[in-house]
Amino acid sequence: CVNHGGRGRLGQVPKKGISRISHGDRQTFTNWINSYLKKRDLKAENLKEDLADGVLLCNLIEILSGKNLPKWKSADAKMHRLHQVGNLNIALQAINAEGIKLVGTGAEDIVDGNQKLIMGLIWTLIQKFQISMDETPT
Repeated sequence: CVNHGGRGRLGQVPKKGISRISHGDRQTFTNWINSYLKKRDLKAENLKEDLADGVLLCNLIEILSGKNLPKWKSADAKMHRLHQVGNLNIALQAINAEGIKLVGTGAEDIVDGNQKLIMGLIWTLIQKFQISMDETPT
């Protein structure tokens, strides 16, 4: 379950570490992403597949950061790997511009479905955008 109001699972590192993420952890991460993507009537079901073209990740970063990203290619059935990598590079550059350092994660890793790195990326976004928001006094 995603806990938007306070601590809970999002305030803790997954018990097994990023290298051993359970189905429940994947679902929690997916739910967290979808809580933001719904603002644009978008939805992820399988992060490994749904983030591969960069479209959902670009949308997510725009929503989280409140900034428009440089032009990226919209999803279509014929999207080539070159465009997928291009979209993901735009998203990763925007993440870096937010002060988030991703070590060892490249666009190709996401296109290729490297689940460990994808989940690490999402966990980093949760730490930056959810947990830091929860700790900000209102």
